[in-house]
Amino acid sequence: MEWEDLELQKEAMRKEFLESRIGQACAFLIALAFIGGGVYVIANGHEWVGAAVCGGGVGLHALVSAFLQRAQPIANTEAAAPKPKVKLPKNQK
Repeated sequence: MEWEDLELQKEAMRKEFLESRIGQACAFLIALAFIGGGVYVIANGHEWVGAAVCGGGVGLHALVSAFLQRAQPIANTEAAAPKPKVKLPKNQK
């Protein structure tokens, strides 16, 4: 029984590693596309726009960091969900 648990954990680690590598490859390709597009725009005489596309913009950083961030699993959905605050009316006498 314990051996099966270890094998399942190893398989989960392999899949997590593969997912991480795919995210890194996607982030690299997106960054490469932005840099290539920026160089193309600069070569066509639009220096400021090309500089913004090349890496001066916040959009590239946000896209790449989204692919590089690791997902954090939620251990307990009840504890993670905020409880609604409801005010009950006071009893009238």
